[in-house]
Amino acid sequence: MKDIKLNRIQKIIIALVFLISLAGAYLIDETFCPDEYGRRLLSDWICQNGRLPLGDEPELIIGEWGFSYALRPYVSAIIGALFTKLFSVLGFAGRMLLVASRMCSVISITSAAYFGLKLGNEVLDNKESSVLMTVVLVFNPQTLFLGMYQNNDILSIAAVMAVIYCIIKGNRDKWNIRACIMLSISVSVCLLSYYTVYGWLLVLGIVFLFSLIRNSGDKASGIIKKILLIAALITLCAGWFFIRNALIHNGDFLGVASEETSRNQLIAQGYNVIPYDRPCDNGVSFISFLTGNNFSWIHFTIRSTFAAFGYMNIWIAKWMYWIYYLLIIFYVALYLLFDLFGKRKQYHKMMDFIVILSGMITVGLSVYQSYFRDYQPQGRYIITVLISAGYMMGRGADRITDKTGKKWIANAGSVLWFCLSLSVFLLYMSKMFIQI
Repeated sequence: MKDIKLNRIQKIIIALVFLISLAGAYLIDETFCPDEYGRRLLSDWICQNGRLPLGDEPELIIGEWGFSYALRPYVSAIIGALFTKLFSVLGFAGRMLLVASRMCSVISITSAAYFGLKLGNEVLDNKESSVLMTVVLVFNPQTLFLGMYQNNDILSIAAVMAVIYCIIKGNRDKWNIRACIMLSISVSVCLLSYYTVYGWLLVLGIVFLFSLIRNSGDKASGIIKKILLIAALITLCAGWFFIRNALIHNGDFLGVASEETSRNQLIAQGYNVIPYDRPCDNGVSFISFLTGNNFSWIHFTIRSTFAAFGYMNIWIAKWMYWIYYLLIIFYVALYLLFDLFGKRKQYHKMMDFIVILSGMITVGLSVYQSYFRDYQPQGRYIITVLISAGYMMGRGADRITDKTGKKWIANAGSVLWFCLSLSVFLLYMSKMFIQI
């Protein structure tokens, strides 16, 4: 029987991710952390007032943007508020309260490492390949950066990893009640993380239904009962936010329309609100948007998926980006050559469907957002595609190991990726550290 338990190296990786991100949570100056001001404003407000905001509180409006983060899901702020309260009760003050507000991100990246390794042990043939898949995601410099300050992006990465793992494990366990409950909780967290990962939920929902119908062994009535159970739990754990939003904001359960209303009200009052840059309204064709300025949108989006610190003003050396690119190209090429069109097990087919389609939808949503709503070529909006890349690389390493018996091929990729990212951490992230 396949050994799916975490080995010593994998446990060390999880501990290392936690310690590095916790150190970063203490060391990184908040002036280098995009969006953290608005996120912490919200978590501090919840901590001080002991209740959830309505979303229109003037003190929560981010002045230059004209809206509050309380209009969209903010479970990360709730967790940050709980840790801030806990740290305060324990007598901590000053910078330690900033660390408290960042603990959701520290826990999220650690959870991403845990679920990545657990998932890899389930769907990959070798634990060395599982390590490669996870290292690509959690020791990616931009992911590490997200794990060190308060934001929703890193929570969404962890939530997606958890949902994928729950579906693969649920499929193996023939969707017993425990599997249904675990899936419900992970989907709820995903719903309350960031809208950028809803494409993953769409694809994963399709895979879940297919798996439940085919592998649960239940009759129609049993399948319906499990679907209703999951739906009820998701409504209980996540639906409350959207129902509450709809009741407060005239049916706007997502909060998007309310953001526009808030911005327009402030503009009408004479406030200087940063305008959205909508290429579609500026006479720019879609092709020109993608290809203009030497493919700048594509160029900045790809590079900032790997490393663009601060407010995208701290970049790493170009040759470093190319090592990341070449590693991905090498292992993904092995995946395409030896695995994608070869003979595969059912869960490999499930994973192929999940990572390919979800990755495409995620990139598509980012393109749509930048063209029709606000031009922002930021890699953090598509960073979950590293889950897709990591899995493909892991399968590529699996297949070449099967053919050659050489496990060092997977290990070499993990070590090179880790060492490069450690160099980035010391050379570039350290520029954002406070003076101790």
